[in-house]
Amino acid sequence: MRFKRMAGFTLIELLIVLTLMGLTFTMALPRLSAALAGPKERDLRNIEQFVLRAGRRALRSPLVPLDQLDAKPLRIKIAPPRDLVLLQADTEIARLALAEYRIEEVKQQGLETPPEPEFAFNTLGLTEPFTLHLSGPSVEDRMRWRIDRLGTVRTESGE
Repeated sequence: MRFKRMAGFTLIELLIVLTLMGLTFTMALPRLSAALAGPKERDLRNIEQFVLRAGRRALRSPLVPLDQLDAKPLRIKIAPPRDLVLLQADTEIARLALAEYRIEEVKQQGLETPPEPEFAFNTLGLTEPFTLHLSGPSVEDRMRWRIDRLGTVRTESGE
């Protein structure tokens, strides 16, 4: 009796192809997620990255002479010109992420800056934790960023 060979894939070949497709998808997913993210996720990521960089930028800030760098905390403005403006007003986060507004221009638009737009840093990072509140059309509800002494950002929704 002769066995006839069937045309098509064997089960092992099919499993190998599915495994390779899964690995390829797993490797490509992080890159695709950034491209597929909506404006909310992109703006939240931009603001979180800005807050994380603020501590490192404090040590290089031109507002503080280098010879005054010692154990005392430095105070820098988080909202310098041409950088993110941290607002406590209802506005689009996309506007903040574009980083196109100076403080004076923001006031002309009827928005408000925080009463204390300064945060303390030392060589280890933030000296005190602080909370940043933003809300707007691109965010379904009020978002809160809690930044601790090590500069770790934790995003919380609702309020």
